[in-house]
Amino acid sequence: MPFFFEPSFATRVECLPCCVAPDRPPRYAPTTAGEHLLAKYAVTHAGYDATRKGRAAAAGSRSPRAMVALGRPNGRDRARLSAGSCAAGACQISCGRCPCCPTLAAAAEAAGLTEFAWAMNATADRLPPLSSPGLALTLMAPDNNAMASLINKLGGRAAVAGSAALTGKLAAIMSYHAVPPLEGYEAWSSPFLVPGTRLPTEHRAAPGGPASTLTVGGGGGGIKLAGAGSSADVTRRDIYACKGYLNVLNWYLLPPGEALE
Repeated sequence: MPFFFEPSFATRVECLPCCVAPDRPPRYAPTTAGEHLLAKYAVTHAGYDATRKGRAAAAGSRSPRAMVALGRPNGRDRARLSAGSCAAGACQISCGRCPCCPTLAAAAEAAGLTEFAWAMNATADRLPPLSSPGLALTLMAPDNNAMASLINKLGGRAAVAGSAALTGKLAAIMSYHAVPPLEGYEAWSSPFLVPGTRLPTEHRAAPGGPASTLTVGGGGGGIKLAGAGSSADVTRRDIYACKGYLNVLNWYLLPPGEALE
């Protein structure tokens, strides 16, 4: 009996870092399983006369990326996973020893996001375990300048570390930068961050309340995230981690009820 298998639509496909060297670059650019599949379909049916077959001409002109957008997960249609569920659902075959599959914490450090990594470490007891291999989570990570500005507005590292109230405030803000996957889906990657999408986060305005959301905007190929109190542009996309991703922002996002002085 034949058995057919293919990866999830959002699965990122790229050359393993341990298979790349300065004198041996990747032969192909990173993509996702869905984009690759749709691109192949587009080539296969390039000569198909959509109008003659009774289909709308517009449907035949959609690009592979546009088709990916049509199939994106929608936060209004599916329940999100809780922080506890994400941790419990970490990949059971990820041993954490393979250098090709860094944890989210290690990926943040490797990307030079030192201020973001410090903030996540300072609030680690209130957030999903970023050092766990296989944690399905997408982090929206403000760059070092943005994070330094945020930490300074809270009084600096020493003040945050010495105050439970300030640590709690920072934890609430950092949870707004953690986007769990929707049930039955992989971690969010950039092909699904299309304008109008609402992303559930780990933040709650009240204990036990609904997830606070980010709204995706943008245009001209760019991605903008709008929060309750601020917005930011995505400057680097899909930094790979084991089962997760990091996207770098040029500013921090303020959740509901967390205004800064």
